[in-house]
Amino acid sequence: MTLSVGDLQTGKRYLHGKNHQPLTLCYIGHLPPTASEGASSSNQTQIWYGVEYDDPSRGRHSGTFEGIQVFKTRRKGAGAFLKASEGILRPGPSFVQALQDRYGPVLLPSPGNRKPGVSDTTATEVIEGDGKFGSGSGKRENQQVVLGSSRGNILVEAPGMEDVQRRVSQLERLKEIGLEGVWISGLGAEKEVTVLLREKLKGVRVLNLSRNLLSSWQDVDTIVSCCIGLKILVLNESRIPRPKYETPLVALQGISELHLGQCGMTWAEVLGLSTYMPKLDTLHLNDNDLLVELDDPQAEILPDLRSLSLEGCPIPRWKNLLPGLVRIPALTLLNISSVPIATIPKSNTEYPTLTQLILYNTSLEHWSDIHNLSQYFPNLQSLRISLSPSTFSAAHDHSQISGNEQDPSTMSGNAQDHFKIPGDAQGVPKKLGDGQDHSRMSGDDRSDRPLYIAVFPQLLSLNSTTISASERRDAELFYLSHVDRYLPNKQDWGRYDDLAKTYEHQSVTLQVDKGVVKSGLRSKMITLDIIPCGAYPKPFQLSILPSASITLMIRKISKQISKSNHITVWTCRDPLGGEGQDRQKVADLTEEKGEVGSWFVDGDSVLVDVF
Repeated sequence: MTLSVGDLQTGKRYLHGKNHQPLTLCYIGHLPPTASEGASSSNQTQIWYGVEYDDPSRGRHSGTFEGIQVFKTRRKGAGAFLKASEGILRPGPSFVQALQDRYGPVLLPSPGNRKPGVSDTTATEVIEGDGKFGSGSGKRENQQVVLGSSRGNILVEAPGMEDVQRRVSQLERLKEIGLEGVWISGLGAEKEVTVLLREKLKGVRVLNLSRNLLSSWQDVDTIVSCCIGLKILVLNESRIPRPKYETPLVALQGISELHLGQCGMTWAEVLGLSTYMPKLDTLHLNDNDLLVELDDPQAEILPDLRSLSLEGCPIPRWKNLLPGLVRIPALTLLNISSVPIATIPKSNTEYPTLTQLILYNTSLEHWSDIHNLSQYFPNLQSLRISLSPSTFSAAHDHSQISGNEQDPSTMSGNAQDHFKIPGDAQGVPKKLGDGQDHSRMSGDDRSDRPLYIAVFPQLLSLNSTTISASERRDAELFYLSHVDRYLPNKQDWGRYDDLAKTYEHQSVTLQVDKGVVKSGLRSKMITLDIIPCGAYPKPFQLSILPSASITLMIRKISKQISKSNHITVWTCRDPLGGEGQDRQKVADLTEEKGEVGSWFVDGDSVLVDVF
């Protein structure tokens, strides 16, 4: 559709006619004369459009011309002036047009209502359009459809598409409508069609209108009113201004999940919108570059909100996040992945309702921040965390380990599958290299896992892996030994005192003997006599925790005898004939998945067949 100057409105959204970029029209008129130009300059006769691109990199200024502010932009440098010309701005399709193009006709007339000589294809098109987006306004042999991955830039011919749509068009069965990237500009339907849509689309629960040209929340509400059972609304990459408080938005009241990623919204704008959605349960605000602070509204907001995602928002400090959180009384899940918060200060403030935290790509570096985090969220049950590349690099510079990394003998069978602890062949933690800063997280999931588990007493899942009771016990014991060995200021390590009382029957005091550091974990280990058979006659001893897995024990035996080939491990009993007789094999444990303590006690022997 070609638009003239008279058809355009400031505040409305359009696509650039040449580069197809979405933008908002902010100004229509003349440009002010330059100092060297008179009142009769071309700028006084030529009409210009002042626009703000959704993508700031497309802009050239912030709405200024020769130092004069002609219009204002929300983002610095996103503005541009376009010389008014035919086709330079074009609107997007209506919701009805896009719905018909993707899902088929809204109305299929009965055979008795068809006019003689009119094809099925023509008869099914009840809503007319200009044909630019495949809406059609007459009989066509080949329909053009938008290639989904091209973001609206590539049209391909689809012979017979209308016949396919007619055969599969059963809007009543739709549960989800996906019109992302179609650049919808409004509903585009009269009252009669709106009534029909409400009947046809009453089963729709999810509506995705991401990358649209909607200019107001009234437009959104009108479209949503056609999906009376809608629960999830996705409006990512929109540029819809804050609604006016006197505007009724009745249809939005049933929405329980809202996605507003990359919408350039502030927290104040989000709160202004939330008043229209009292049933909102889940809110995604990912990558909103203007959301830098959660202002305190001085009242409880979003009373039923349980899940909030702020992933990628440029919130610089923890104090910029807290004021808003404290006013969300039912919040249980918080996603602050890729948020540039680098420190967590101490505080007595608690958020007891929050049980799930997502911290992927975090800028946090020190264990003290994690301890402080546990004070804010004492009932945390699920944590997903990883360090950002820059943080991991800094941690790696401080945490080089001297010697080879060994398997974790101090962990149970479940725990050892998730992390390693530097140790010697008997599982005693090795002394790490000089110059390390053990107050920093290492960035290695396996190494950091036991400390994360120990810091959060209610944690049930870490990085989507369930924490067993035995893994928690081993992790907390390792936490104590880690603090004993490397961190002299034990009182600064959040749970040290509590865990020391919990495991008071264990010795967690350093015993220094000729430079060898022994921890309380070793006192729990049992010693097994490993007796290889055949060509490897030299027996040896292996110290291991009873809670360690048989799989771990076999791996440690293989490593000790330097055999990468297959071995078979047996329980045994003493020979009936006394000394000088071979021990008798009893049970093959090679495929056993249980714990060492289920089969052995301190001083038992293990027979090993080497192949």
